[in-house]
Amino acid sequence: MGHIQPKLAAPSKAKSGPDRRRSGRTADASAAFIHSPTSSCEAERIAIAGLNVSKHGLAFSVDQPLAVGAYFMLDPPSGQTTREREILILHCQPLDGGRFGVGAEFA
Repeated sequence: MGHIQPKLAAPSKAKSGPDRRRSGRTADASAAFIHSPTSSCEAERIAIAGLNVSKHGLAFSVDQPLAVGAYFMLDPPSGQTTREREILILHCQPLDGGRFGVGAEFA
């Protein structure tokens, strides 16, 4: 009687470790803003810094906490021809210096 070899699962292609993103991020030092989708007042725009964009989402810092699950509109940095995009806030964590680190995905 022959020995039967068990079938092994194919190695996982999921990334592990600290950088598990589906696509790479690129930094953009340009000034950018977000605002509520229902806002019509330019004074309600929130300046964002450290904009880091990928195909699926972005990371940035702000001066105020943002609610996880909230939607905002991302105004493209000045000089870019892209249109504004809706984003969904996935996480918001305090940083040193009173700022907040935010991770969001394109909705």
